[in-house]
Parts: sequence; C-alpha cells; structure tokens
Amino acid sequence: MRTPIAYPVFRKEYEAERKALEHTTGVEGLYSIGRNGEFAHILMEDVYWRTLRRTRALIESRQGAQ
Repeated sequence: MRTPIAYPVFRKEYEAERKALEHTTGVEGLYSIGRNGEFAHILMEDVYWRTLRRTRALIESRQGAQ
C-alpha cells in the first residue's frame, strides 16, 4: 500500500537538537557511528565503509590524546 508520506517528518521545534547529533551525542564516550538515523537510500556497503572510516578516525584521535 502506498502512503503520501514515506519518510518521517521532523518538527522544526527540535531541528537544532537533531542537527547537533551530527557532531556529538552529548554523552562522553558515546559515539554514533554508521547510518546515524539518516532517512536516505544508503546501501549497506556504504554504511560499512562509512562506519569503518569513522571508527578508524576515532581510534587515531584517541591514540593521539594519550
């Protein structure tokens, strides 16, 4: 069955908070990696490579901080 709205519609009232999640979860040590709740047509292979890049960058940044 088709519906007129196929994807969630976000309210403008919390757009700032939603955009902030692109940079931080707000919880120390908690990282959002992968599709990050995006409602986009992203292949699982793309999610895998994006996750791998982000994880490697996270590991490098944490090693540099030690």
